[in-house]
Amino acid sequence: MHHIVTRVVGVGNRNSDGTSRQSILKKYAQPGTEVILNHVKSKEGDPNTIEVLLPGAEGKKPRRIGFLPGRVGEKLARHLDASQTVTAVIHDQVTEDDPALRVKITF
Repeated sequence: MHHIVTRVVGVGNRNSDGTSRQSILKKYAQPGTEVILNHVKSKEGDPNTIEVLLPGAEGKKPRRIGFLPGRVGEKLARHLDASQTVTAVIHDQVTEDDPALRVKITF
């Protein structure tokens, strides 16, 4: 079993529907909260793009909070595609002083 603690990139951006990822993080993200990793398969861009999502409330779709760095996506994409167990949780709290978000991934 492997463990990686890595940052999530793009947390300062807005989603395509206009929602602020920082607002989502401040409202719903706590250390230990499980997140969803989704391999984004696209004919354009990086073939190893993995988005990080917070699960939605009952009946709501998950909310994008960012992406894993490319070097991490390269390691995890094949595991996700093979439906192998990959878990990820928020490692530390986002603060005003440090808006970076880190997740701990186990695979």
